Amino acid sequence: MIDWLVENQHTPITGFEQLSKGQLVCGTVIRKHPKMGYFVELAGGSALSAPARFVHAERMPASAQELQIGQTVVARVSSIDPERKRFALILDVGF
Repeated sequence: MIDWLVENQHTPITGFEQLSKGQLVCGTVIRKHPKMGYFVELAGGSALSAPARFVHAERMPASAQELQIGQTVVARVSSIDPERKRFALILDVGF
């Protein structure tokens, strides 16, 4: 994961205003919600977290869809709501 961050010149996210739709981000799975999917806290010390889900689950092996709490993931920002300071993530960026 560290190699990916360095290769992609990933700047740690320190605030909501640094997010943009389509942006790849790195984070840690912090919990699993039965209806909303996983919640991921972004790397960088911002304490920002968002719901994260798989969009193309049918193209993925079931084992790839089971994440563990504490697991590091790369996700794509799928939507941003600046007024409510909310955003959502997509986990299946490689499919």
